[in-house]
Amino acid sequence: MCAIRCIRSVRLNLGNLLRVLVHSHPRQNLVDTNALVDEALLIASCALRTTVHKMLGVSPGSAVFNRDRILDISFIADLILL
Repeated sequence: MCAIRCIRSVRLNLGNLLRVLVHSHPRQNLVDTNALVDEALLIASCALRTTVHKMLGVSPGSAVFNRDRILDISFIADLILL
């Protein structure tokens, strides 16, 4: 059930992001449309990787790469304690 809510949330936020980008940058042709979708997917994937997980208290990017995704600093986590 949690996965379904997560997918719905991502879909809703991606739809909102696409609406904002289309409104602020009207598309002229297929190349512009593809670039707009690529930009939206990059923004959404960055948001997913940098958002702090409620239960773990860390972002997925920090947990996987042992680095903060925004600041270039090391991240140390005691995964056994978590």
